[in-house]
Amino acid sequence: MGEFPSETIKKVEVIGEGPVHGLFVGDDNTKIEYLKEASYLDGDIWIALKYEEGEHMISRFLDLGDIEDFEDECEKLKEDIKNICSKLSNSKVILQFDQIHRLLSVKQTIEIGDCWKKLYNKSK
Repeated sequence: MGEFPSETIKKVEVIGEGPVHGLFVGDDNTKIEYLKEASYLDGDIWIALKYEEGEHMISRFLDLGDIEDFEDECEKLKEDIKNICSKLSNSKVILQFDQIHRLLSVKQTIEIGDCWKKLYNKSK
């Protein structure tokens, strides 16, 4: 997501400035404890689409710890999106899971930078 503006950090009580790598949920007793090496890390990748008939999220489930599985599923997701978009009129990408290394290099209907601007202007 990039850098949190310092004004936003003060308003939403985020601890520390700098790159954002996740959301923190819980209280002071919340922790992450290393138990042992994981053999599988499940997750999903997705792209949300908007078209005349409505909105739809297309996703693929994978082992995030396996780079070959990740790359393979990314290619399959791109193919899924191309097939769907070829059949749906006026389809647009709303948002996709990775904002740094986007699978599809297109203008999204929701851009993260616009969200930050709205959040910052709204809370003034």
